Amino acid sequence: MPSPKKFVLYVAAGALTATLAAPPALAATQTGAPQTGARQSVGLHPDAPRTGDSDDQSEDQRARERWVRDQWDWAEEHRDRQHQDDRQRHTEGRVTARGGLELRDKPTSTSDVIRTEPYGATVHIFCQTVGDHVGGNDRWYQLTDGVWAWGSAQHITPKSGHTPRWC
Repeated sequence: MPSPKKFVLYVAAGALTATLAAPPALAATQTGAPQTGARQSVGLHPDAPRTGDSDDQSEDQRARERWVRDQWDWAEEHRDRQHQDDRQRHTEGRVTARGGLELRDKPTSTSDVIRTEPYGATVHIFCQTVGDHVGGNDRWYQLTDGVWAWGSAQHITPKSGHTPRWC
């Protein structure tokens, strides 16, 4: 499953595509005129094939296409910046459980195990919360290494001088 940010981007892109594709399709239905190439001209990517650039293309359609290209460019520019911002909000930690650490889908010791991190592995802590007690410690860290998962703070040592933020 994609990350929450990618999921939102996919949903927004799908809604945008549906919004831009509907007016030409409705116009064709109302006038009975064929819409050759209309769907291809409304691409989400600036390099998408453009076959609807003839003189009969409406200014409104061209404006929508410019808007889509501008949104795509904005998303491309800000994707990398957002990734850097996310990394700055994370705290690195080290797994201290000798047998490795089971990462779970909830901050409880009985929830499903998603994966296991080996002893000494570096993990990225997004935030901390209160959960089940493990060895007298009720803190759990939400980790962002590929798949979001929870690890007991009893077995993860944050980087010196760093305290994970609260969820």
